[in-house]
Amino acid sequence: VSRYAEVKKTYSGMKDTLPAKTVFHLDNRALWSSTGVKKFYCNGLLSARVARFPNESCVSVRTVSLEDLMQECKISRSSKTLIKLHIEGAEWPVVESSLEMLLSFDRIDLLINLSHDEDSLLNIPQTLGLSKKFDLFLDSHALFGEGLTLFAKTKSVNF
Repeated sequence: VSRYAEVKKTYSGMKDTLPAKTVFHLDNRALWSSTGVKKFYCNGLLSARVARFPNESCVSVRTVSLEDLMQECKISRSSKTLIKLHIEGAEWPVVESSLEMLLSFDRIDLLINLSHDEDSLLNIPQTLGLSKKFDLFLDSHALFGEGLTLFAKTKSVNF
C-alpha cells in the first residue's frame, strides 16, 4: 500500500502502449473477499497479508472485492477478460467469494499464484476444475516451486 505512488508512476505510461479497448486499472485498495477495511501485517515475513491475529503493529487498509472492482471498472461479462491474482495469500478468499461472478463471464482467463498458502494450493485448482469451465495448467517459475502459477483458460466450447 505504501508503494502505491511508486507503482502508479512506474505504470503511468503503460496505458498508452495497450490496445485501444483495453481496460487497465490500478487501485490502492487491497483485493479481498469483501469491500471494507481489514487489518494487515506491515512487517516481517507476513507483511502485506491480512492479519489473522491483529496486533498493535497492524495497519488498517481499505479492501475491495473482485466483484465490486469489476463492476466499478464496468467490465462486461461478454468481454474477453484476463485476471492475474498474486495477492499474498488472499487468492483463495478472493476466488471463493467471486466464483459465481467468474463463472458468469463468457471468456475469462485467470492467472493465479498458488504459492502463498495451502488453502489456495488445494482449493483453487479443485474448485475451478470441477466447474468444467476451464482447462487448467500449472507452471513453476521459480527454482524451488515458490512461484507456482495456475493458468485457468476458458474452454473453447460455449457454456
